[in-house]
Amino acid sequence: MPVRIMAVYGMLYLLIPRFLLARRYPAFLLGYLLLIGFAGCLQMFISVFFYQNLMVAPAEHFSVSFAGWFRSCLLINTTVLLIGAIRMFQLYISVVERHSEPAQEPEALSGSVTVKANKRFYRIPCNEILFVEGMGNYVKYHLKNGEHKTVYASLKETLDKLPDTFLRLHRSYVINKQHVDSFSAESVFIQGATLPRGKGLADSELTV
Repeated sequence: MPVRIMAVYGMLYLLIPRFLLARRYPAFLLGYLLLIGFAGCLQMFISVFFYQNLMVAPAEHFSVSFAGWFRSCLLINTTVLLIGAIRMFQLYISVVERHSEPAQEPEALSGSVTVKANKRFYRIPCNEILFVEGMGNYVKYHLKNGEHKTVYASLKETLDKLPDTFLRLHRSYVINKQHVDSFSAESVFIQGATLPRGKGLADSELTV
């Protein structure tokens, strides 16, 4: 049992995240074969030592041989495949849930957006959005009432579903031009927030 647990941990925390999810399939296959082969050897020697030497079991059941190693590999492989399949199913479900936002009605595109944050869906009026901040694979909606909604999405995807009053100000910010208080050559000011202004952005683009 300890050897099977070790093999399962190797599958879950090494092979799947580093190779399978990274689409490095040859490296994953090689690593999987090495893992099963090594675990099979370890299991065979433990069986021989424990059962044959300590419990005086019949030697034909637990022997150091190719057949014994192959039998150990099969037992470990069954366990690793089962747990690995369960883990991949869990990852699949999480990806489906992450991208299962309800379709927006055509008339909602100019009036509001639907976002998923904290496992709930929110309908946000566009005129309530001050600006959107990009944070890698996530974006943060900054709202007029001081609230924030953090959503799994890219800044480009976010801008695509917002109306024309929104502008890509900087590589990390999309602003609602309706809420711009003032701006300079380097910054844009929106209700107390100072945002960096991208180079090459004309003053006329910041007006509604």
